[in-house]
Amino acid sequence: MTAADISMCLKVWRIYHKEDLSSKKLFSMLIDMGVVTVTAVGAAYVFSNLASAVVSDVFWGVGSALTTTVNGVFAALWISYCEQAYQQRDRLQEV
Repeated sequence: MTAADISMCLKVWRIYHKEDLSSKKLFSMLIDMGVVTVTAVGAAYVFSNLASAVVSDVFWGVGSALTTTVNGVFAALWISYCEQAYQQRDRLQEV
């Protein structure tokens, strides 16, 4: 699931910016966004995926709903970030 999410993030970035997200650019983004915040969100994301996997083994429907919700929120946040970066880039190009 996490690999699929990473792939989704890279594809969304490519759609918005028509370029691949390099490791140098990713590091720069992490610094801009605040490494502590990103690390905390990343750890929470991994933990929630792990917890949803455990829950899905015990309670199939609850685990599926939890996984879908976590992935949906993550996707919405990433798309929001890409949209913000895209609009900012366009504003800089107009000047």
